[in-house]
Amino acid sequence: VLKYVAAIKIVGSVSVNTEIPYVKGKSVRYYINKAGGKNHNGWKRKIYNYYPNGTLNTTKRFLFIKKYPKVLPGTVINIPQKPEKKEHNGGNIVTLASVTTSMTTMIAVLSQLFK
Repeated sequence: VLKYVAAIKIVGSVSVNTEIPYVKGKSVRYYINKAGGKNHNGWKRKIYNYYPNGTLNTTKRFLFIKKYPKVLPGTVINIPQKPEKKEHNGGNIVTLASVTTSMTTMIAVLSQLFK
């Protein structure tokens, strides 16, 4: 028999991993703010909730509209870390420009040969 837990657990990339008493009708954002907000590397677009019955629900997005998962008693809210961004340096751009120029020259030469 499972024990009834009326607290919401907030884990992941938040200021403080904590448990907050469930308040009916409050959103995911309310609980994240009560935990001190997300860290600088918290990925707010990918928040997901684990429910006491074992199901999982994630943030849904359509254009600029976000729909956060519903919060029920005993929910665990997880805010994952953002993936590391690959830094683009000037070498990548120069390499791409060089390859593009070479391909264009090769196409021009081949088109002149087969006229």
